[in-house]
Amino acid sequence: MENTERKQFRKDINRIAGGLCLYMIVMIVCVIGGMIIGMIQITLNSTQPDLLDQEIDSYIMQATNSGFSSIVGIFAGGLILFIYFWKSGLIHRLTASNKRMNKHVFLEILIVLLSTQLVFNVGGEVIERLLNQFGFSIMEQIESATAGSTSVSMFLYASFLGPITEEIVFRGFVLRSLEKYGRHFAIVTSAIMFGLFHANFIQGIFAFFVGLILGYVAMEYSIKWSIAFHIFNNFIFGDVLFFILGNFESTSAMIAISVLDLIFFVGGIYIICFRRKKEVHQYLQLEKTNRELYIQAFTTLWMLLFMTAEIIMSFLGITKL
Repeated sequence: MENTERKQFRKDINRIAGGLCLYMIVMIVCVIGGMIIGMIQITLNSTQPDLLDQEIDSYIMQATNSGFSSIVGIFAGGLILFIYFWKSGLIHRLTASNKRMNKHVFLEILIVLLSTQLVFNVGGEVIERLLNQFGFSIMEQIESATAGSTSVSMFLYASFLGPITEEIVFRGFVLRSLEKYGRHFAIVTSAIMFGLFHANFIQGIFAFFVGLILGYVAMEYSIKWSIAFHIFNNFIFGDVLFFILGNFESTSAMIAISVLDLIFFVGGIYIICFRRKKEVHQYLQLEKTNRELYIQAFTTLWMLLFMTAEIIMSFLGITKL
């Protein structure tokens, strides 16, 4: 890579990572700011000072289970990113596609997508046991990632509005901004950033693998299909399954989840390694990304700031036993 090209490349990466930092800050301000405003209102309107702590604790619990502030955050952050990337001429590329989706491909991609659930569950168990050896636990992050919606606003956020916004941000703005440096580079880098963005070690690993699949879908079949798959994953394999298994005894629910995970995992391996082996190999060989490109990308100032902030927030989720 020539010096001029390297400077332009680093400038582009800084612009993308800087946009994500801005998006993250807006979301945090909306969520925390909304909670602070609520606590101030409770304090000012309280008629029983001796019960104030209980009222605030109750409010924090309700705010945590509500998705309202998160919905406000993604809309505000999404609008800012839309304006941020407007001058780049990127908007018209968001819905680009190279292939047409059919029912057979849809089903195969869905099975591969759901096969990643086993990575999440097994990976979470392995990391939890390793941390336990040193007196730490990551169970709070696991519970946070697997908890179902307990309010209408959280259901709307987790199952629909969140997936739509995340696809526009990561498979839209980020992926399409990186596309000119190679499809593979764009898919892998956007998946890494998507994983980091969750600020949760377990969920981040899972999100990385999901991001690879959704990145491929958006690149080849259009972002509308990556949105559909993301919604299906969160809605069906998240809230609907959580609701159904909530009626089962815990051991039975765990067995059911394990069986489903194993079925999808075996199906995903079969599709990738046997049924679509030739197509997968050809796609991977289509272009080779220079390792230097990744080094340059992940050593830019704003990318380092983005990664540092997300990793620190991930560490905050680790607790002592």
